[in-house]
Amino acid sequence: MIQLENLTFAYGEAGAESGLSDVMLNISRGKCVVLCGRSGCGKTTLLRLISGLIPSVYEGTIKGMVLVDGKDPAALSPEEKAEKIGLVFQDPRSQFFMSKVRDELAFSGENLGLPREKILERIDALAGLLRITDLLDADLNKLSSGQKQKVAIASACLLRPPLLILDEPCANLDTASAKELVRILQVIKQGGTTIIIGEHRLHEFLPVTDRYICIEKGRIARDWNKEQFAALSC
Repeated sequence: MIQLENLTFAYGEAGAESGLSDVMLNISRGKCVVLCGRSGCGKTTLLRLISGLIPSVYEGTIKGMVLVDGKDPAALSPEEKAEKIGLVFQDPRSQFFMSKVRDELAFSGENLGLPREKILERIDALAGLLRITDLLDADLNKLSSGQKQKVAIASACLLRPPLLILDEPCANLDTASAKELVRILQVIKQGGTTIIIGEHRLHEFLPVTDRYICIEKGRIARDWNKEQFAALSC
């Protein structure tokens, strides 16, 4: 599903400090991978490259190869990206376009011209999965952090993309909300979706994660499977 070969990236002009250095990584379809490491290690940069936000939003110099489902994400049209990659930011408010939950969930489907009946059917299904049916007519600005996170995930999944990327999804969540997030991701994964998470809170994701990849100074330093990572704290 994800193939990175000799991937190097530097923000800004060529010769600037590198964001990533010679990264080699393959992620199989339907797996969940957590990227971990200290702040500034390169987790977010890697997510931006996989999602195509680099170089369309964040400029810099890229060397090497990035493929998502066999295609370069940077070369995809906005419509193709929306169909292939669901993206949930650390602060969900930054990705909302509408003021009401139902309108926000319908937004991407309407932009791509999905039939109204199909959009409503998918909204109902996602609302049931994420347990937000009672919030569909609510004002987004009045929701809790956990509720906003659920809406962001539902919105990212409306087009049923094969890849879901989350950047520090637990940053603004309490313990109960984090556990609910993991439950949601387990169900999404069971549907065949590949999930990549950049996070600092790691053990919460053991029920859903297949691999933990540690990044240090822009390089992959460690690659643990679930059992190996769980044993580290024993």
